[in-house]
Amino acid sequence: MASPLYKHTLIYMFGRIGPALLNLIATAIFTRMVAPTEYAVLVLSVAAAQLGSAGLFQWLRMSVLRYAVGDDAPKVIGTITRLYLLQGAVCVGLMLILCFILPLFHLPWLVSITCGIMILAQSWFDYTQELQRAALQPIRYSLSFGARGLLALIIGSAGAYLTGSGFVLVLCVATAYFIAPVPFMGAMFGRPDFSRDPELTRRIVMYGLPLGAALLLNNVGVMADRFIVAYILGAEAAGLYGPTVELGRQSIFTLLQSVTLASYPLAIRALKNHGAAAAIDQMARNFGFLMIIALPSAAGLAIMRGEIAQIMLGPLFRATAEQLFPLVALSTLLLSLNTFYFIQGNQLGENTRGQAAVAAIAAIATLALNFLFIPMWGLWGAAIAAIGSQAISLASSIIISRRSFPLPVPLRHIIRPGAATIVMAFTLMVVQHFWPGTAILRTLCLFALAGVSYAGAVLLFDAGDMRQLAFRAIRRKS
Repeated sequence: MASPLYKHTLIYMFGRIGPALLNLIATAIFTRMVAPTEYAVLVLSVAAAQLGSAGLFQWLRMSVLRYAVGDDAPKVIGTITRLYLLQGAVCVGLMLILCFILPLFHLPWLVSITCGIMILAQSWFDYTQELQRAALQPIRYSLSFGARGLLALIIGSAGAYLTGSGFVLVLCVATAYFIAPVPFMGAMFGRPDFSRDPELTRRIVMYGLPLGAALLLNNVGVMADRFIVAYILGAEAAGLYGPTVELGRQSIFTLLQSVTLASYPLAIRALKNHGAAAAIDQMARNFGFLMIIALPSAAGLAIMRGEIAQIMLGPLFRATAEQLFPLVALSTLLLSLNTFYFIQGNQLGENTRGQAAVAAIAAIATLALNFLFIPMWGLWGAAIAAIGSQAISLASSIIISRRSFPLPVPLRHIIRPGAATIVMAFTLMVVQHFWPGTAILRTLCLFALAGVSYAGAVLLFDAGDMRQLAFRAIRRKS
């Protein structure tokens, strides 16, 4: 069962890496074209889009996958579409109300407009993506992601270059979200049945709302710090903090998401076909492969913080990124272990209440620690609060998941990739010391050296059983 894990992970990784690279390029360009104060508009709008989409719309997306199957699909899609339009009207109403509330918290009312537009754009794009998944159209699904990233890069760069306005930048990015799925819609909607079905509507609401609450709390635990920074420290601080945290998290998350997209279905299949013992064995292998990628990714971000900031961010953003990247790397590592492993224990054990409890604990910890630490230490406080809240969330997730489906934590899957990561880190720091500077050639050489040294150490220590897998592949070739 190990072979499908590595094979499927590579497939998902290549499917995700293109759009992720476009997003990284967009960050590098936008932070060079707009000031931190203007970039804060995009930071807050994207954060609001994540929160608003989770709270208002994401439960409907999950209902698409659950119910839009077979002969009932047209009626289900029609019902969910009507609910989507209703939630869209709620979003517009909240946007207008916030126009009067935000000035009381020293935030411009225009932020409400940009946030509302971005929420609607994000929810529209996500809905079309779920319809494509339900219709088993993975190629169109992937192409929509790529088109969104490319259009956001092109249109956003043009708007930022011509105006330097954060409001215009948000409108450009939102436009990309709206139009990207259109060329790939095809027969995605089929012939939806918009006739009223109260029983179906009730079933969808009862299924989706609890999940929506858990997802909203989970996003509060991850995204609320942007708004608290803006409230306490001002828009410029939020503009500096947002791209630093997002760049750090996404550079690690993209790789780990590829792992979980491939590994978690294998665990579900093992549980269904062979029982809990087989699922636990598969989850142990999943954990090993997760650690092989998570540990060096976090260490690389912390050690090469100066090189990464030099390439990926504008001059005004680099000093903040260099200071915060090590803290962001640690908080992202904790978040990744929770999101891509321990939360799955609640899912395998069908303990959705436990998952909601973990999300609530994370949200409370995030709000409390940010309001405590940011006034004391500024952006450092926000980064430290992220570490504290993610540590609390991870601990609660481990405790709660053990009651429903205990997950293994093999020490060899921590020690071996940890030792390989130490070898890579030591090699990088030695070369950085004897070869100072910021030249592009030096940075590329450091990336290559990191990959070669880590790969060699992984084979040396047999981290994740990779040496055995390599020998097996060589024997098969021979």
